[in-house]
Amino acid sequence: MTGTHPAPRKWELTDIPGIGPGLAERLRRVEILSIDDFKAAPLDHIASVQGISRAQASEMKAYCRVFRQQDGRLDTSSPETIWEHVAQESRRRLCGLVSELKEHAGKHKLKRKFRAQLSKLEKVLDRLPSVAPLDEEQRDKILKHMRALEKLLTNAALLQPGDDLHQRVMRDRVRYRRKKLDKWIGHRVAD
Repeated sequence: MTGTHPAPRKWELTDIPGIGPGLAERLRRVEILSIDDFKAAPLDHIASVQGISRAQASEMKAYCRVFRQQDGRLDTSSPETIWEHVAQESRRRLCGLVSELKEHAGKHKLKRKFRAQLSKLEKVLDRLPSVAPLDEEQRDKILKHMRALEKLLTNAALLQPGDDLHQRVMRDRVRYRRKKLDKWIGHRVAD
């Protein structure tokens, strides 16, 4: 018995989570026409497109690295595998930012309480599950708070040394996001 198989589906930029029709059109304007183009494009080039931050571009590229195209068909891992990869990439970036801030705490004139928040964040990141949680909402919330923390820590490195008011605000925001991340991971770290 010979059967005819339907033509393989052509995968589009909109198959990447976070890219809708409008964003796909803006990507096409900068010569990113396919998933392969997206994978090959430098992170800064993708982040230069209106509507995509550097953190989002990095997360989208991490997603693209998880799957491969063969003969026009997408061989994709499960959503859990993709989540694990994206979460580990985000964790790696966050750990790098935390290390950089702690290493240069004197240069940034970080207060003791801010450094303590960074240490607590490290402990939370150490408990990030290596296996994706079964609950999709939990996976989404973990990534949401990790992205927010990444933005906060990137901005913290840009603070003027000795800017106490902004440092206090930044510390409180890091504390808030750390607690939310910790809640969604399922563990508690004492204040």
